[in-house]
Amino acid sequence: MKFKIEGLQELDGALRTLIESTSSATAKNALKRGMMKAGEPVAEHARQLVHVDRGVLKRAIKVSGKLANPTGKSEFRAALRRGEGQEAAVAALRSARRESEAGSTIEVYIGPGQQPHAHLEEFGSIHNTPHPYMRPAWEAGRERVAEDMKAAITEEFNKAAARAARKAARRGAGG
Repeated sequence: MKFKIEGLQELDGALRTLIESTSSATAKNALKRGMMKAGEPVAEHARQLVHVDRGVLKRAIKVSGKLANPTGKSEFRAALRRGEGQEAAVAALRSARRESEAGSTIEVYIGPGQQPHAHLEEFGSIHNTPHPYMRPAWEAGRERVAEDMKAAITEEFNKAAARAARKAARRGAGG
């Protein structure tokens, strides 16, 4: 499930200012941290809704900027097959990820990650009835996520700008 927010001109302006005063990586990290903070209430609600047997699934529900990323894996394997060594293979993987379209987007995932039984709990199977937890949590919190995201991203941008200002002041004082 994807979620897109439009009409954030103020944040776009703040993002551009942050990129100019720091770097695109700093701005991207601030944006990602803000998105992750905004997603935490949905994850918490999902943890409350999930059917608990041993608690493995409940503990696995997280907000993360990482999910299995296949980009660059074929380049990594090809470099190893050519006998270029581990260092060259890692360089090939990183290069492929930098060049990919996915490298310019920011994605945040809310859910149980790679738990093999998560979808069976959510949707059921021929042997088990469904016990939805992610969809109801998302439906209950999606309106709040948009508002929380604006506030959290603004807060993260302000923190990053303050860090950049302190760093610039230290550089000015030191040399």
